[in-house]
Amino acid sequence: MNETLSAETNLALMKQVERAVRPIPAIRKRKLQMREELLAHLTAIYQEELPRHPNETAALSATFNRFGSLAEISAELAGGVSWHQRLAYREEEVSRLFDRCVVLRSEDSLFCYTANVVKILVMVGALTLLLYGALLWLLKQTYDPLLLPLTLQLVVHSAVSLLCFFWAIRGIDQVWFRPAGGFRWAATAAVTMVWLFVFTALSFASWYIVSGSHEACVARTPDFILANMFFSMTGVFLTAWCFHNARRNSQPHEVWTKLELEE
Repeated sequence: MNETLSAETNLALMKQVERAVRPIPAIRKRKLQMREELLAHLTAIYQEELPRHPNETAALSATFNRFGSLAEISAELAGGVSWHQRLAYREEEVSRLFDRCVVLRSEDSLFCYTANVVKILVMVGALTLLLYGALLWLLKQTYDPLLLPLTLQLVVHSAVSLLCFFWAIRGIDQVWFRPAGGFRWAATAAVTMVWLFVFTALSFASWYIVSGSHEACVARTPDFILANMFFSMTGVFLTAWCFHNARRNSQPHEVWTKLELEE
C-alpha cells in the first residue's frame, strides 16, 4: 500500500487494476507483475490529478478516465501472453480447482481437516480400485482368490497410514511454524516422537499382515524405527514445509484475488 494515500483511495485504485487484470489468462506470477505495474501507473496518475480537483472522489474519477477502457487494457495485456503461458495458466486453473475441492489448512478444525483428507482418500481409493480391477482382469487365469483378504487388509492399512501421514503434517505444521515465523523446538520434538511411534506401529502392523509372525516383527522393530525416522518423518517435515511455503507465496496474490469487485 502507498503510504501517501488513504486506505479508501488505495483500495479503489487496486480494484480498478484488478478489474483489468483478473480476466487475463496468465499465470499468477505474471498477473501479480501486471497488477503492481498498473497500480504504480494508476497511483502516479492519481497524484497528478489530486491537486487539480477539490476532493478525492473527483480526482479518482479523473484518474479512471485517464487510465482508459478496462476492456481495451485487458485485451492489450492478454495479447502479450504467449501460448505456453496460456497453457501454464490452464494447468494452474486445474490445480486451483483441486485446491478448492480439497483444502488442507492446519488452522482448520481437526474435523474439517480430516474430512478433506478423507476426500483425498476416496479419490485415491477409487483410482486404486480401478487399477485393482484391471489387474484382476489381466491375471484372471492365475489370480488366487485367497489373496483377497490379504489385499483388503493392505488397502485398509494403506488408508489408515495415509490418514496418519496427513495428521502428522498438520501437527508438525502447527507446532513448527508459529504465526510470527518462530519455531517451537521442544513441542516439535515431542510431536515428532509421537508420530515416529505411530509410524513404527503401522510398519509393525503391515509386516505382521504380510508375514503373520509376531517374532519377526519384533526383530525388525529397530529397522522400522530407523526407516520411519529417515523416510516417513522426513516426508512429513518436507510436506509441512511445502504447505507453509505455498501459503506464504500465495499471500501477495490473495490480497488481489479476494477483492470484491462491484459491477
